[in-house]
Amino acid sequence: MPVRISSEQAIIIKADPKSNIRVMAVPGSGKSTVLVHRIGYLMKSGIKAEHILGIMFNDSAVENFKDDLEQLEFMALPEVKTYHSYARKLGFILEKRGILPKTNFTPNAFSYKNFYREALNQFIPVHLHKMLEVNSNKTVTSFIRFVELCKSSLKDPKVVFEKFNFPITHISFIDAFLGSEKKRKEQNIQFFSDLIYDLVLLSKEKPEAMNFISNRHDVVLVDEYQDANAACHELIKLIAGTRAAVNVVGDDDQTIYDFTGASPEFLKDIIARDFQDMKTYSLTSTFRYGHNVALIANNIISNNDHRIEKLCISGRPDLNTTITTTTYEHLHLDIEQTQLIDEIKSYILAGGKYCDIAILVRNYSSTFSIEMALLRIGIPYFISKESKTVMHSFDMQFLIAVGTALCPNSSNEERSKAITSYLKCYLWIDKNIDLSGITKCILNEELELAISELASISAEVDSDSLKVFKRRIKAFVTVAKSKNKSVEYRVNRLIKEAGILTLLNTRKKKDMVSPLDRFNVTLNFFISLSDNFQDLLSVIEQLKALTEQSELNEGIQFCTLHKSKGLARPFVILAHCEEGVCPSIECGTDPYLVEVERRLFYVGVTRARNKVAFHIPRGDKELFKSFRTNQGYMNDIHNFKNGVSSRFVYESNVLSAVTIGVEIMNRKNQSSISSTGNRHIYNQYLQALGLSYRISGIKEFL
Repeated sequence: MPVRISSEQAIIIKADPKSNIRVMAVPGSGKSTVLVHRIGYLMKSGIKAEHILGIMFNDSAVENFKDDLEQLEFMALPEVKTYHSYARKLGFILEKRGILPKTNFTPNAFSYKNFYREALNQFIPVHLHKMLEVNSNKTVTSFIRFVELCKSSLKDPKVVFEKFNFPITHISFIDAFLGSEKKRKEQNIQFFSDLIYDLVLLSKEKPEAMNFISNRHDVVLVDEYQDANAACHELIKLIAGTRAAVNVVGDDDQTIYDFTGASPEFLKDIIARDFQDMKTYSLTSTFRYGHNVALIANNIISNNDHRIEKLCISGRPDLNTTITTTTYEHLHLDIEQTQLIDEIKSYILAGGKYCDIAILVRNYSSTFSIEMALLRIGIPYFISKESKTVMHSFDMQFLIAVGTALCPNSSNEERSKAITSYLKCYLWIDKNIDLSGITKCILNEELELAISELASISAEVDSDSLKVFKRRIKAFVTVAKSKNKSVEYRVNRLIKEAGILTLLNTRKKKDMVSPLDRFNVTLNFFISLSDNFQDLLSVIEQLKALTEQSELNEGIQFCTLHKSKGLARPFVILAHCEEGVCPSIECGTDPYLVEVERRLFYVGVTRARNKVAFHIPRGDKELFKSFRTNQGYMNDIHNFKNGVSSRFVYESNVLSAVTIGVEIMNRKNQSSISSTGNRHIYNQYLQALGLSYRISGIKEFL
């Protein structure tokens, strides 16, 4: 079936091939369709495929775009690359010309991390090693972020350190960066993050070298330009030279990768400054969702000051995207999630599928309670590979090890591995320490021999850990003998006597919940599954299978708001819409960071096609008062007070937006809304649709 092209899209597709073009595209406005047909138009206009270049943000976007290009049915099609892959290609060209020495490209993530771990040890003064914990994953990750920001922003490391608010205790990162760069160049190593950076630096050091890589194309088309950073922008300038017309598409309201150095300024201002006579076009009609979501999205994003003024208009008068709210008791410990589960059940009973549903979270750390609720009633789901499900968490793995070790049907090999895991869990020790002699004694219930075997590892383990091992050995041998007791009794007694609860009680809160509270929830869930160890472990395997539905595509998808770009689902649940979650507590009161968080929330809302659910804390009476009065804002920002709904939900002004959306669908010639904080936005929307009535702003008193 041929794709229908709107009038907005047609104007852009047929724009002058020699013009520099900037397209502002709202979510779901068909920008990929425009780019594909734009390329078709350029080729019909006489521009050869080899003289057109497409640049996409990531590999999946490249593959999807190539598939879309196949519909053009030309003998030859333009090259489509990511920024980094094209930079790599240009590096090869310069190597062959002898301008660059052959580099040792190292894409391996382990080598990358290890290089910067060594750099910290080498270039940070020794007396600071202990305070900064230079070998810890946290410090190494933070330093790598600093390095990548220096390279993506092309700024002096001192400027980056201040701009991105790195703690003053880490000021030595600046010298470590300079030292690591000197070392990298001496060893002629190139990592993924260096592909664009090295090329841009070379263009400044040897501008004549750019003759081999610039001016090779007539048109360069770039998608998702709101995600461009300084290095990406400079690369486009190098590629285009003085010959190519540059066509960029993006939406400054969807700039959410600020941690990579991305800024909406490249789409808003810088692109027009660096490419002359830039013509600006807009794609304002979305074909993804109906008026309700469009109105809500406009309400939210209009609170950002630093943006290009635009309105998202639904081009789907037939689509009634429904909006609902579901509440929860506690951010991390409400494992019933009654209202949320009811919404999911209702959707499935109405003919929907689990794979229609996406649950969007600010961070994967907040999935715990919702996962538990889904598992309790057997709803399938999956989480992206970069995060573990509840069934693969440390707490659950520990309990599985306990269950396996106590299960009479487990083989000696299974029990031995399980006992080893039980002994090591929650301890900061070398994972490779050999405990085989100890576990053998435990399997034979030889308590004194097992304790005496601790001497064999005394040189590798500190005295405190040896005491923990001794206590855990005694606890296990004791509980292993009580074979006639219930699963609940044996597991609880082992955990108590092994000191697990005491240990977890000393650990700091993470994401506003204590490790002990989370463990207890997991423990209660675990022992509720069966009163027979063999059956319990069988149920565990079935539940694990429920969380591994990504390949079968039969489950609900958990996804972070950052990862949701490019995703669209019939039913989207915005989980934990609470102050301190989104907006994140880490953004504090910084207006710029709050705007970044608002763009993130806007992206989440606009992933939905048919239904959106705001998942909010129960008991926020001020929110529903705000909805009833059509206010559209939070009266007082509570500085991330627990149990307060996100300010972005307040800004959505849901009730008035839905009322007006339904009135538009039903072709009313006036609105029942007489006054609202979003009156000007609604009136612009009504005008854009060609409707004659307006929201007056005069409230009627009866």
